[in-house]
Amino acid sequence: MKKLFSIILGVICIVLIIISPFLIPQEQIKTEKSIILTVWHVDSFEGGKGSRYSFLRNVAIDFNKKNKNVYVLVSNYSLNSIAEALQGGNVPDVISYGNCFLNLDKKVKTIKTSAVDGGEIGKNRFAVSYLRGGYFVIKKGGESNEIILSKSDFTTPEIACLFTNERANSYLLKSPLQAYYYFLNSKNATLIGTQRDVIRLINNGVEFTAQPINEYSDIFQYLSLTSVNSDNEFYAKLFIDYMLSDAVQKKVNGLSMLSVNQKGLAFDNEYLSLLEKDYPNYTFSPFSDKSTFEKACETAIGALKDGKDKLDITCYLKQL
Repeated sequence: MKKLFSIILGVICIVLIIISPFLIPQEQIKTEKSIILTVWHVDSFEGGKGSRYSFLRNVAIDFNKKNKNVYVLVSNYSLNSIAEALQGGNVPDVISYGNCFLNLDKKVKTIKTSAVDGGEIGKNRFAVSYLRGGYFVIKKGGESNEIILSKSDFTTPEIACLFTNERANSYLLKSPLQAYYYFLNSKNATLIGTQRDVIRLINNGVEFTAQPINEYSDIFQYLSLTSVNSDNEFYAKLFIDYMLSDAVQKKVNGLSMLSVNQKGLAFDNEYLSLLEKDYPNYTFSPFSDKSTFEKACETAIGALKDGKDKLDITCYLKQL
């Protein structure tokens, strides 16, 4: 009897040894070794104030404190250097980017989270925005027969203008800084700019009026999951979720930009508060290619010159 009992006890011990890893919570297994997450950041549009890279680094430090043995390393890239790194086969665990033709569609993984932005391809989500900006119709003096369009390589003020009633005899496409100073030095002027222009004008004590273009925006900063390591992927998803948490989203307004899932944070700036009230109905997908982007911009300029409205351009846009 004792021998039989010893055999049974031995079998039970062996079984427990075999199945014990499955009895431990998965999170505990994952935190037994150090996890180093890599996050690459690239800017493709002017922000409000401050650095989105610094913002990400500060969030990463907080995330590190909340997740033992998990370290998030945030690296800042230029557009050229990040394109070269991706083309060379290198990928981070998470990438932070805007519209800038990085050809990420074959590198990104699905993200299961709710959002209202351009980060979906079909029915699957491959990017999620964690902050946003928008366009304004900014005026000073009296009426002008020209409209200044503050245009960078990856923004579309000409499309934004189609979502307004503003039309003119001529449209001046200028880089953001050139557009700002042209507006500043004009007696009568209309500028299609962003929240960055509004903040510059406020800081310089300029008298102006500004109305947000709430129906359209392509000024989103996205996160995509690109990790190729299963342990890292688990925590990369947690980091993306943390970026969308209340604790982080409440800090976005410190950049003079807007939260993607909260309202009432921009109370200290009347113009951003107006922009915050409504979410855009249309945007430009971050997964669009360069030729589609260029064709849309050409169509928008043609429609403006012909006095048309937004109908000609909506086929290029993603409806939210």
